[in-house]
Amino acid sequence: MITWEEFAWAVFYFGVISGDIKRDSDYLTLMRQDQFLQCLRTNPKTIEVDDIREKIISDFLNRWKCRIKNTRGVASAIRTSIKRLLGHLNALHDLRVESFQPDFVVDIEADQMTISEVIERCYGQIRKIGYRFGPTATSKLLHILQPALFVMWDNPILDNYRKINSQVSDSGKGYCTYLLMMQDIAALVSRTFQNPIDYLNTQLQYSPPKTMAKYLDEYNWITITLGVQVPPVWHP
Repeated sequence: MITWEEFAWAVFYFGVISGDIKRDSDYLTLMRQDQFLQCLRTNPKTIEVDDIREKIISDFLNRWKCRIKNTRGVASAIRTSIKRLLGHLNALHDLRVESFQPDFVVDIEADQMTISEVIERCYGQIRKIGYRFGPTATSKLLHILQPALFVMWDNPILDNYRKINSQVSDSGKGYCTYLLMMQDIAALVSRTFQNPIDYLNTQLQYSPPKTMAKYLDEYNWITITLGVQVPPVWHP
């Protein structure tokens, strides 16, 4: 069972080492581009494909070794996929991984869907972009579109949680199962420490503030992808 101490140590360690590899600064730089992100999330047709190539593919996805082909065709495919998901993304607006209700029903273009079905559709649409758009890149793009809800993962993280729950997989349903597992972890952390995200953002002074979804990714990356023990063995 995860504790607040383990979670906080992982987040702290991530902040220490990510400065050396620059990946977190790339993430924060992107998240500060309010106008670009607002257009990407609500009116992607106004975004130039070269901006997507630079800001999404080159400066974000491929800094995390997603190895996406950085061409105008790929950038255009990303833009088209997001455009097709606008109604679904709007239905997920303001939802947080800590509290979303998977069975809640929403109206999307005259159809009724549960939140879990919307999440599944979003993952499936981005996953089929092609051009080496695997599970890592899919989750990272989804996170940029809805940073409070979508938790990023990579192959080691996916494999780890699939061992715990066989329903986790590289699919819409499998990713939604993963998000529900992340919701459980967030609940455990919040039960052992009040307002953990406010505290972490205050202490670590991130600008813009990070979400629980981002901190969950950092915990997973440190403890699973890197295999670091938290707290460290020398901690009293």
